[in-house]
Amino acid sequence: MEKYIDFSKGPLPDLEDSEVATFWEGTRQGEIRFPKCLKCNRFHWYPCVLCPFCHSADIEWQVVKGQAKVYTWTYVKWDLGPLYHAQGPYIVAYVEFDDAPGAHLVTNLVDCKPEDAYIGMPVEVVFQRINDEVAMPLVKPIRDKSS
Repeated sequence: MEKYIDFSKGPLPDLEDSEVATFWEGTRQGEIRFPKCLKCNRFHWYPCVLCPFCHSADIEWQVVKGQAKVYTWTYVKWDLGPLYHAQGPYIVAYVEFDDAPGAHLVTNLVDCKPEDAYIGMPVEVVFQRINDEVAMPLVKPIRDKSS
């Protein structure tokens, strides 16, 4: 099992930022939420006031199941500054959610060895509670329950 990065040592998300407050409220409740345009029916990430596809302002946040596929990933062997000092190695993954096509998220792939990671790998969201207000969404491989 890979160790999780201790995000409490670095800057935490701005929970007052109106663009992403709904996302962080969802993670606190154990949910992944993405904005979806009700006009063109497309999800997008990063949140914005107008749909990046059709420019409609008719946007609503929707909860998604939390299952995704690895779009791409990288294995970080060396620390990149004080936040990650002595916390590596770790895997950074860019994932696309099964029930929210177009919504990609950069996160950490945990409970997975680098040699077992691959593009297209099915993953599911797990939450690492940082404090009472913040839970970081991470992903772990979906393992075949029959094995």
